Amino acid sequence: MANERTDQDQFSPFGSIDADAADVGAPTLETMCHAYDFVRTPIIAATPDLTLVYANEVAVEAITGVEADLQEQFGVGADDVLGASIHRFHRNPAKIEAILNNPKALPRQATCTFGSTTLETDISRIDGAGGELLGYVVGFSDVSESQRLAEAAMKAQNIVENAPTNIMMANRDLVIEYMNPAMVKSLERIKEHLPIPLEEVLGANIDIFHTDPSHQRRFLADDSNLPHSATIQIGPETADLDMAAIYDSDGNYVGAMATWEFVTEKLAREAEMAATALEAAKSQNIVENAPTNIMMANRDLVIEYMNPAMVKSLEKIAEHLPIPVEEVLGANIDIFHTNPSHQRRFLADDSNLPHSARLQIGPETADLEMAAIYDPDGNYVGAMATWEFVTEKLALEATQ
Repeated sequence: MANERTDQDQFSPFGSIDADAADVGAPTLETMCHAYDFVRTPIIAATPDLTLVYANEVAVEAITGVEADLQEQFGVGADDVLGASIHRFHRNPAKIEAILNNPKALPRQATCTFGSTTLETDISRIDGAGGELLGYVVGFSDVSESQRLAEAAMKAQNIVENAPTNIMMANRDLVIEYMNPAMVKSLERIKEHLPIPLEEVLGANIDIFHTDPSHQRRFLADDSNLPHSATIQIGPETADLDMAAIYDSDGNYVGAMATWEFVTEKLAREAEMAATALEAAKSQNIVENAPTNIMMANRDLVIEYMNPAMVKSLEKIAEHLPIPVEEVLGANIDIFHTNPSHQRRFLADDSNLPHSARLQIGPETADLEMAAIYDPDGNYVGAMATWEFVTEKLALEATQ
């Protein structure tokens, strides 16, 4: 549309209005609209019968810029906007006409969205000297981008508001300007240990949380110090603190954001796990270095562990084993029994344990003690066997 208009059309956009038909000196829609030719606000105008007949140059550029949405939503190209009814763009023409035919309803502001385009409009009547209706004029602005930014900001705000993470924000003067609901809830948990009442924290300075505010002020005055992590203590609670810089749309450092996570219980669990691991390591060392022969098997009776003493003892009777010593680890205990089914039934039920037995391997006799092994939840996970060769002991007893 903008490329096809002649220089004469630029200043006389009313191709369908005969200016000579108007009374000399009497205002017409055409003469009234000429005042908008050089206005930097997009302006369009329609006749009383709602035919669009005017668009200033800024409006032409704006319409051309949203042509894709006009074409997709209404089947109207930019060059086809003028010369036809405004009702091509309305779902309810009767409602629109009722508004426009009511002088008290104008001027009127409205927002219309089609496709990805959102326009804010101001609609007014153009009246003649005698109060007769000459037409309608609409000023509009494309607010699509600002609306998208506003929606993105709203989404971000909703994310922060509903985040399970505790979030606090302070400005460059370190005044607390925002706390999300999660932060408020967490502070309620430790309110008796706060230096001021909880309801006064918002609007207070973060100095209240520090014994040496000057250090924090120097640190947060320079955004190159951020992000930064720290651990703080408030009463009986320990919290992990992560701080990050906040910048405005121009990249200026405007404040700091802190996220808190109470880790008191987590640290207690970690300490407990560390103590458990230490005890397990001690137990492992005891088993590894015990002079007693120890072997462990899982519920499927697969041998999963032998301590060094057991390996040494098996080497002593290696020639009488059904498989090489180096293959015993990972083998099934069935290899040591003439009736494996009996052993399987017996070890399937931990109520049969502990149990003592004596077995013969070649020339050697061994006393066997079996006990159940349980996991931390009390589940039966296997059996442990300790062996003691008693061949010489029995021989000695026989001679006495």
